[in-house]
Amino acid sequence: MLRKESEGKRIRKMFSTLHFPLPLYPSWSCEYPYSFNPKKNQPMLTTLALVAQLVIAISIVIVWVFRFDNIVKEFAQYGLSTLTRSMVGAAKLVLATLLVVGVWYPALVLIPALLMGFLMICAQYFHFKVNNPFQKRIPALFLLSLCLFVAAVSLNWIA
Repeated sequence: MLRKESEGKRIRKMFSTLHFPLPLYPSWSCEYPYSFNPKKNQPMLTTLALVAQLVIAISIVIVWVFRFDNIVKEFAQYGLSTLTRSMVGAAKLVLATLLVVGVWYPALVLIPALLMGFLMICAQYFHFKVNNPFQKRIPALFLLSLCLFVAAVSLNWIA
């Protein structure tokens, strides 16, 4: 610790002519709001956010890859084109991939979580538009809440 302090003072002295403040103790590692490292003690909400990221990603892959026939029926019911369906599917799979990659690179988590949440709000709109029963709206509501939770933890609003 003393070595870092003396190096920090030396660096500050060396750059004292610059017009922006340098910290007295320079940051030796780039810490994000959370990162996957089982050796560190992580807060419970951080671990839950990681689990939520994986639940969102796995759910999207299951629905858009393995249950694609249901997606085709739903988009036909909503009156949306196959191009729209393909674009939404590609976007969701890319965002799900970024959420998984965000386990190791947490800087990638916020934007995919917010965009996935936006897509879930759009899903709610179309469920409402065709008067689907509440039971069909529950999965999109659940994923929306998980996306908002992940975004909130990523922004350090909670935890």
